Amino acid sequence: MYYGNTVLVVDKDPTARYNLKLCLWKLDCAVHETEDEDDAITFIVTENPRAVFISLEFTKINLFYLPQKVRELTDCPLIVYGDGFTRRDLMCCIDASVNDVLINPCTQLERLRRIVTITPGDSWADIRAVSSSDRHI
Repeated sequence: MYYGNTVLVVDKDPTARYNLKLCLWKLDCAVHETEDEDDAITFIVTENPRAVFISLEFTKINLFYLPQKVRELTDCPLIVYGDGFTRRDLMCCIDASVNDVLINPCTQLERLRRIVTITPGDSWADIRAVSSSDRHI
């Protein structure tokens, strides 16, 4: 059973999952990581994580099915991360109701902190406005 700042990281690349997990641990998050779509859905339904991080490469494999399914199941922050995004990638993220995209998330600890500590009344526009000065892309 997970408590408090629990987040889910979904990525086929074990090194990328591990690196993001280390960054999130620094922010006192309990991290569940998986490379399996069914495991991710089960975790979301049973544990209701504070945020879900999905790699861009994973979303491309299943044609953005998982982000769309996550959005059906929960209203928690849904973040797609990767090394770079094309215009088409961004349009797919918008269509899937992704809250935010992160390029190289481990270089943006303050922005990660704001994402994992967001409360239901907070506005994503406020989070983005405050964190725009934190971007180290």
